Amino acid sequence: MLGWIVAAVASPALWTAVGFLAMAAFVFYWYMTADYRRWEASGIPVVEEPSFPFGNMGDLFAGKASQKDIARRLYEKMGGHKYVS
Repeated sequence: MLGWIVAAVASPALWTAVGFLAMAAFVFYWYMTADYRRWEASGIPVVEEPSFPFGNMGDLFAGKASQKDIARRLYEKMGGHKYVS
């Protein structure tokens, strides 16, 4: 009865699929986070370090704050700058 489990774990097709999924997950993460440092590299001050997958809007998606509250918090942290990321 355990023979098919051992055969499945030892299967090259399984490890190929696992490797492909791991690579696809890495490429997706890299693609989604590639722009996070673009504004800082351009000289525009960054208020908070964005996090994957929601950026600076994690509290909005968690239902902890409204969009207005988040915009106000970001504005108050960097009030003296013309542009803020």
